[in-house]
Amino acid sequence: MARVISGSRTSMLQRIVVAGSCGWAALILVVSIATFGQVYADARWLVGAVTLVAVSGAVAASWLAAQSRFSWAAVVLVVSAIAPTCFLWVVNVVPLLLAAIALAAASEREARRRDTRG
Repeated sequence: MARVISGSRTSMLQRIVVAGSCGWAALILVVSIATFGQVYADARWLVGAVTLVAVSGAVAASWLAAQSRFSWAAVVLVVSAIAPTCFLWVVNVVPLLLAAIALAAASEREARRRDTRG
């Protein structure tokens, strides 16, 4: 079960990272399926493996963000940026932006934790 952190800004950032990571995974799949036929036969195994790693990373980042583990979600999102998006290389910026949002949520959560300690 997902833990949503109390506090409007942090929970908003959490929802952005969770939904954005799921959307990133779907985008990777769509682009990979659409361009897989254009990949050389020798490289298909490599492209398939990298796609699988990237999609798994995006889904894992969504789960990690839902569990309020923002720092790990950011790391996994950066790894998922290796997705082979061929001619749409600019969309690989999406996981980097999501990682930045996850890090902002992590720092805000840490600041809130320090404030409640005293």
